Amino acid sequence: MGLSERILDNASLYDLVQRAAGMEKLRRKLSPVLGRLEPGTLLDVGAGTGAFYELLPPHVNYVPLDVDPRKLERLRAKHKHLDGIVASATELPLEDGSFDYALCINVAHHLGDADFELMLAELGRVVERKLVFVDPLRLNRAASRLLWSIDRGSYPRSYDRLLERLSARFVSQQAEAFTILHSYMLFVGAPVAR
Repeated sequence: MGLSERILDNASLYDLVQRAAGMEKLRRKLSPVLGRLEPGTLLDVGAGTGAFYELLPPHVNYVPLDVDPRKLERLRAKHKHLDGIVASATELPLEDGSFDYALCINVAHHLGDADFELMLAELGRVVERKLVFVDPLRLNRAASRLLWSIDRGSYPRSYDRLLERLSARFVSQQAEAFTILHSYMLFVGAPVAR
């Protein structure tokens, strides 16, 4: 196992790497979006250790979901009252329309095209009101190249490609690119009518 795998497999070190990669700036970018959510339930797909949980208003019920049980254990160590769901974003073990909101941060670049489409279909199926989606974009900049060299994600997409695929399942309410160390796409949208 290489150094980057050992770091990313350890939940505590994972949190440190996330902070070093600009997590606080990303949290500040998302704070106004998440802070305006009306009462409801939110599914955090790829929740990791719950970096965005504290940005939610108290009237939003938070449910973390991640494929890695160790990250959910770290989340529970920080927030004892939270219980998570261990599952893949491509096969959500949830009823249709069971969540008002979904948060999907830094997940898509870990999925090949077929799995990315499955995830979007699943999100469109379980979300009633709004998806908040962020994923890094690959650019030819030194900081971006360094981050991609340690990131497990093998499928970075362009802004236009992400917008095209997201818009097939969600009506865009906000779409923009921004840069911290990585360049990112932020997309907020409502599911298309079923």
